[in-house]
Amino acid sequence: MACGFVARKDLEHAGVPRSHRAEIAPSPLVHTGIQAVHTMLTVTCVLRSGGPYTADWVIGLKDNVARFAPPHRFVCLSDVDVPCERLPLVTGWPGWWAKIELFRPGLFTGRVFYMDLDVLVTGDISPLCAGSGFAICQNFGASVYNSSAFAWDAGDTLIFDRFDPADMLRLGGDQNWIVECRPDAQAFPAEMAVSYNAHCSGRGMPPDARLIACHGRPKPPDIQDEWFRSRWLQDRKGDALVAPKNHLDWVADHLASLDPGGQAPEAG
Repeated sequence: MACGFVARKDLEHAGVPRSHRAEIAPSPLVHTGIQAVHTMLTVTCVLRSGGPYTADWVIGLKDNVARFAPPHRFVCLSDVDVPCERLPLVTGWPGWWAKIELFRPGLFTGRVFYMDLDVLVTGDISPLCAGSGFAICQNFGASVYNSSAFAWDAGDTLIFDRFDPADMLRLGGDQNWIVECRPDAQAFPAEMAVSYNAHCSGRGMPPDARLIACHGRPKPPDIQDEWFRSRWLQDRKGDALVAPKNHLDWVADHLASLDPGGQAPEAG
């Protein structure tokens, strides 16, 4: 079933602060190096079969995004049926490595914005989607960047074109590969793209947060902070209310089968 284009919902009745709403025709923003979004945007995610996530996580993210994004097309890359527009995954790469397919030639036009299925959107993401070139979350842990969310211009296929499945055996995850391919990537404004573990746990939601990355543990259904939980429950249902099983073992088993004499690297 195709979802088509998604416009902003009635945010006033949803109780969303005006400063965190996505404007239909945004004006240029003050943030250095960032301009407003003036063209139709594609927001995308990835659901790979065999792992801990299901279509319920896709529709939850889609509904969450619809309240905070400028007009957009929402698309999921997946090898299973999903309740929105779907583009097929074709390589069979496991887990987070399936995200490399986002950069296959010919998939999108214009500006593209990706988010992991366990990201919580909390405010207007227009500033994160805007501009040009490759932009990504700042480092939240061991890697230079965090690939919970990133934006790029359609037609930039370098990350896919250069990828060799053997790279899965030497790198911890997709974000390590992105670091190699895009050392000049621009970081999202640090106050807008935040980490639950690094910036929110025990502190509350940062005042200008637009998205919260839930990398590692806990996953959103296990987070008990009332401010977070109320926002998560607003759009999520079904399987998205149950913490997913750890998918590291699934990816490690797949990689070990590719390298009978070796051991899968740890995720970055």
